[in-house]
Amino acid sequence: MEDLFRNLSLKILAERIEGDKPQNDNSAIVVHSGDGSLPLFFVPTGFGDHSYVFELARNLDGRLPIYVLPWPTGLDPLPRTIEAMAKEMAEMMRQVQPNGPYRLAGYSYGGILAYAIANHLGGIDETVSFIGLIDCRLPSGNTEKPIDVKDMLVNYVADRSTPDNADLVAALRQASHQLTLQQLIAQAQVFGLLPADRDPSTECLIWERRQQFDRLIRAYNVPEMSVDVFQFHALEAPQSSQDSTIEHGGEHRRTSPFGGWENVLGTSSITLVAIPGDHLTMMTHARNRKTLGEELSNAVSASISIARKKPDDFDPLIPLTAPNFRNAPMFCIPGAGSSVTGFVELVCELTRALPIYGLQPRGIGRGQQPHATVEAAANYYLNAIDELSSSGPVHLLGHSFGGAVAFEMACRLQAQGRIVASLTIIDSEPPGLERDLTDLEAFTEFVEAIALTFNCQLVREEATISGVDIKSRLGSLHAAMTRLGLLPARTRPEDLFGPFATFVTALRAKYHPSVKYGGRLRLVQLRDSKLAPTTDARRNSAFAEQWSRFATEVDVWQGPGDHFSILRKPHVLSLVEWLELATET
Repeated sequence: MEDLFRNLSLKILAERIEGDKPQNDNSAIVVHSGDGSLPLFFVPTGFGDHSYVFELARNLDGRLPIYVLPWPTGLDPLPRTIEAMAKEMAEMMRQVQPNGPYRLAGYSYGGILAYAIANHLGGIDETVSFIGLIDCRLPSGNTEKPIDVKDMLVNYVADRSTPDNADLVAALRQASHQLTLQQLIAQAQVFGLLPADRDPSTECLIWERRQQFDRLIRAYNVPEMSVDVFQFHALEAPQSSQDSTIEHGGEHRRTSPFGGWENVLGTSSITLVAIPGDHLTMMTHARNRKTLGEELSNAVSASISIARKKPDDFDPLIPLTAPNFRNAPMFCIPGAGSSVTGFVELVCELTRALPIYGLQPRGIGRGQQPHATVEAAANYYLNAIDELSSSGPVHLLGHSFGGAVAFEMACRLQAQGRIVASLTIIDSEPPGLERDLTDLEAFTEFVEAIALTFNCQLVREEATISGVDIKSRLGSLHAAMTRLGLLPARTRPEDLFGPFATFVTALRAKYHPSVKYGGRLRLVQLRDSKLAPTTDARRNSAFAEQWSRFATEVDVWQGPGDHFSILRKPHVLSLVEWLELATET
């Protein structure tokens, strides 16, 4: 698999307009200040409601500091992915608690978001000691088909109505086929099924956000993590005859208290805690809520004794040449989803006897979690370098996303007083660009990158089947690749999961250097054949100017080939000739 992905990295497919997005001014909400111990962070439900936390807090251990991580303020659209929401909420948490171990809980679909936050924290090498899922069921069914927002509204009303209002709910459901969403909300207010003091137009926007969150949840590819979770599950089935599609996890609700999580984590990683009531009354009825609070407090207290990071036996350092301690070593960082084997041809052509190491991205192999940020990857690699050699000059070379990591490493080494003999970045985007890609968009680029790497035509129609989740798409891609001889028949579809996870995580990483690099940055720029020559030239010029804001000197070389062929013959020969001029120190 490493040979397959040796050159697989992100290619900038089009010129993008530079510009920073406005910063989200959200911050964590204090529910209870506690006694200064580690806080417990709650996530809103799938309806964006965090009011339940204030009621539940009365039944939690009074010593616990309790915070809520709210949805983005206002009525603007939510981020395009759960991963982006998780990153924003993790930043809120770190404003309160800069480092782990962290403790998280979420009710209903909010538990999935809590899990995504925990995954992001793991991607920046922080520890999460507690994840509490409160009757949280994974969705089932077709991830491509959005839930009708009017159905969501009627189901919401039905689940919260008394039997006396059954006829009104039925009438509302019948009327929903003829009314707009805003009209349906107004009709529900007339029936007394929704509060009458709220503006229907504003409520309409709120419900559209709720629909958007449901779509994000259903598109979320829940990753495996080496964590233990608590599932506080309701003992009773919902009382309403109309089981809500959102907030009630579809098929998983009635079949298993695990709620589908056993398919992600395994039953041994899930502690089940039964709570009286159904999905709603476990939280709304005082006696049930008291039981939930007590059980939740006990579980959080128990997590203190296991608040330790699990051992990480992944070593990113891979020697690409025989050890040589006479010259400064070179460290090579591959691009998004790529392996260090992508540098083999370059290493073989270098004439200088440099000790060369590849820094393998974490996440390519199974059971590994990709780094979620440039900074986390750089810190991880520097720790590995320190174990090899904690002093002396080093050469750094990064391709594509690896260029940003190499740059961050160079800045940190300079801050430590260590000499960076050379810094080379090959066809890397400048800092400041941000891409909130969906899994499907990233998968399309993943397929395109494979096709360009091997100069072949993949059967894209088969590899991008609509109406299935990303794992099914990767299975279709694997079938196409084995049929074309790009993968051995003995490989499995799961062998693509790691490279894709690493690829998409790198594409989503936002990077803003905190300091300016006080040295020469050697920047290799390559032709993008998908752009007109003049457009491509303007893009490269703009990128070079952007890089110059972060380094005291930038030496630009317009290399031969393209983003994928530069590390292969014949173009790698020109790269080596130019590169050796920079490594003579």
